[in-house]
Amino acid sequence: MSTVEQNDTKMTRLTAADPNLAFLATKAAIELGRISQGKSDRSQSIGELAFLLKNSTKQLTTTDEPSCLWDPATVSLIHSAMRTDTSRKIATIEELISEAFKISEQLESTSDPSSSVENIESLRTFCLALANSIIANERSQFEPYTEETLWH
Repeated sequence: MSTVEQNDTKMTRLTAADPNLAFLATKAAIELGRISQGKSDRSQSIGELAFLLKNSTKQLTTTDEPSCLWDPATVSLIHSAMRTDTSRKIATIEELISEAFKISEQLESTSDPSSSVENIESLRTFCLALANSIIANERSQFEPYTEETLWH
């Protein structure tokens, strides 16, 4: 009989290596859509995503020098998701970290009845863009490189 322990440890920060991140972002987007329509106030996935984002950027609030706990692939995914919102002007990694922290706080406050529908829709768009970025990244890892894809 084999005694293999199952590792049920959840990720404590946002990372591109998390195989469940695209699903979590999609579930959060669905919950945000239901909240904006007044159909639900349940937000388990929103809370999990907010926790991952905040936990990844918490150093920003405790030091004078912004830093984050992301690997380069995760930075790329977050940046790609944020570019869908043209009102966000992100030119530096510090601005990216700051915006991610703001998004985490906004996600946490979605259960507040005073949350504006526009803010919730912006968060929903971010969640969908994050899921799409993750899926595109995963797909690119399995597509074969050809001379055409390398040079065009």
